[in-house]
Amino acid sequence: MERFSHIFSCYVLILGIMLVILSVVECIIPAKSYSFWKKWINHPLYPLHGIILMVGGLPLTFFRDGISGKIMMGIGIFIVITGPFIFLFPGRMREFFTTTESEIGEEDRPHLVYFDAVMRGFSGFLFLYVMYQYRHLFQ
Repeated sequence: MERFSHIFSCYVLILGIMLVILSVVECIIPAKSYSFWKKWINHPLYPLHGIILMVGGLPLTFFRDGISGKIMMGIGIFIVITGPFIFLFPGRMREFFTTTESEIGEEDRPHLVYFDAVMRGFSGFLFLYVMYQYRHLFQ
């Protein structure tokens, strides 16, 4: 069991670092990030995104110590629950994206990317903070 906790801890540490880096990249090039979102949502493999969310979010639900661990567990539960909707209803997600895109103007699209970047950055720093609290697993 200790081996699994070590593997999950390494996964969350790497995920936290990647989320922070991705957040910075989204802030630097919001137009390219938005165009990437648009391409990915319209890609035929987009439903696999739901499976990735379900599998990738599950390890986040195992950290429950302290307030930060509970927040991370809540984020993990949200991610795991979001996955089936994307997997089962990719057309609805595309439709939602298209509707949102048509309702906001061209000048407001970077604000969506910035909001996403802030949420990713917050999550990434939270994951790193929780892993700092669990640092005894790395010794």
